[in-house]
Amino acid sequence: EGISYFHGVGTTPSELIPLYNANRRELYGLHMRTCAAAVVQLSRDQKHGGFTPAILSTFHPNGSEMLDHPHVHMVISGGGLTRFNTFAEASHKSFFLPQEVVASVFKGMFMNELKKMYAKNELMFPSPELFIPYLGRPVDLNDPIEWLNYVSHLYNDSWKFYIKETFNEHGNAIRYLGRYVYRTAISNSRIVSTELISTDEHPEGWVVFKYKDYRNGGKWEEKGLSARDFILRFLRHVMPKGFCRVRSFGILANSIKKKSLMRI
Repeated sequence: EGISYFHGVGTTPSELIPLYNANRRELYGLHMRTCAAAVVQLSRDQKHGGFTPAILSTFHPNGSEMLDHPHVHMVISGGGLTRFNTFAEASHKSFFLPQEVVASVFKGMFMNELKKMYAKNELMFPSPELFIPYLGRPVDLNDPIEWLNYVSHLYNDSWKFYIKETFNEHGNAIRYLGRYVYRTAISNSRIVSTELISTDEHPEGWVVFKYKDYRNGGKWEEKGLSARDFILRFLRHVMPKGFCRVRSFGILANSIKKKSLMRI
């Protein structure tokens, strides 16, 4: 019946969102690389299978309500190549990696690279100060003391990695991931009504759309926004020009994919 496939979702703390918005290409890419690297590193541990898995990954900057929510969706194979170039699979088809451990390794890798970028002046702060939600005030992250306080808070904040559905057929996994690949911030089917003509009540027009409230068990809710605010939310989630939002890692990494598949 073949190996299992797992749906992984990796998210970073909301306190990073101001920095994401100022460095979209750099931090979106960092998010994808380090989340996949955490999965690969743990999968190679003999406790978790001792193999390098195949990973297909896609990045999403927003949630259902079109608010900033950077996260990665991944399809992860429950099997792969060992260091001896033999094929092995996870010992349990319904369980692969401990979520908390993946989140911890992901955090360590991401933060290590983020600090290197800061030390090399590779991070942009387009305005002198960024508003940091947990402080409730703007912070000048060019100030080394403020930066160290910010980094310390991020280490103590909540990093999440969920392993969701288990896929028992690879076709199902690919179809599932495909729903996340070329989807825009919102589909037409979720737009309930539009009022584009200015009225006394809504001088900038009005758009009502449906979204899933995951804080309320995934219940569908409706939200109304001025046309201007709706468009601004939508445009914030257009990918940076040339950014590759679908990437492969592990044994599907471009540099080794051909040899890996031949060995399998």
